[in-house]
Amino acid sequence: MTTGRLLPYVNELSGEVPATIMGQSYTIATRYSSGSPTPQSSFMANTYMIERLQRLGLAVTTHTWNASRPANIIAEKPGLDPNAGIVIICAHLDSTASGSPTTLAPGADDNGSGSVAVLLAAEILMHYNFDATLRFVLFTGEEQGLYGSTAYAQLVQN
Repeated sequence: MTTGRLLPYVNELSGEVPATIMGQSYTIATRYSSGSPTPQSSFMANTYMIERLQRLGLAVTTHTWNASRPANIIAEKPGLDPNAGIVIICAHLDSTASGSPTTLAPGADDNGSGSVAVLLAAEILMHYNFDATLRFVLFTGEEQGLYGSTAYAQLVQN
C-alpha cells in the first residue's frame, strides 16, 4: 500500500479537494455529525463512502441510530462458511475540531485516515475468499459520545 492510494481518498473525505458524490462535485467541509455549520456535509460524507463501497460490489446497508444524524454504514462480504463467524473492520467516520465542534472539522487525521483504511481494506480483501464473513463498518456519532458504535453493539447483541 502506498500513500498514492491513500491520499486521494483522504483528500476527498477531508475536503482538501472536491469529491464526486451522486455524480456531482462536492467539497466535504466537515464530518461533524451533530449541529455542524454545514450539517448536510456529514450526510454527504456518508454518501461518499456508501458509493465507494458499493462500487466494490459489497452489499451496503445503513444503521440509523438517530434520525437527525448520519447513520452508521455497514458493508459486507459474505464468507464461505456461515458458521465461521463475522470479522468486523471498523473506524469512525465523523470528526470534530479542537476548541469548538461547531467549527469546520475536516478530520484528515480524525478519523479520515481510519475511514479510508476501512475502505482500502475492503478494496484489497474483495479479491479473496474467506470462511468468515467480513463486515466493514463506519460509525457516526462517535465524537459526541460513542453513540453510533454503542447503538450498533446493542443491535448485534440482540
